[in-house]
Amino acid sequence: MIAIIFFSLIGVLIGMTSSLFGFGGGFIVVPILYAFLPDTIPADYVMHTAIGTSLAVMIINSFNSTLNHARKGNVQVEGLRKHCPTPCFRKRISFCL
Repeated sequence: MIAIIFFSLIGVLIGMTSSLFGFGGGFIVVPILYAFLPDTIPADYVMHTAIGTSLAVMIINSFNSTLNHARKGNVQVEGLRKHCPTPCFRKRISFCL
């Protein structure tokens, strides 16, 4: 019960810093997760788990924001169609090298 309250307060702190100052995800979340992850995770994977969790949350938030902007008509789909294939093509070329 104490852990739930503790992590909830940390979540509020991270939400406030990221909305007020623009940082929070990798700057605050990763060290807190690294320090307080349960002992069930092997020591060799604690940092990987902290970074992966932070990235997963950022990906979900980015997708949600993009979806909401698209629903409001703020996403230029033609520009996305024009510029999206280029990075994908470059990635495939560099992967083959």
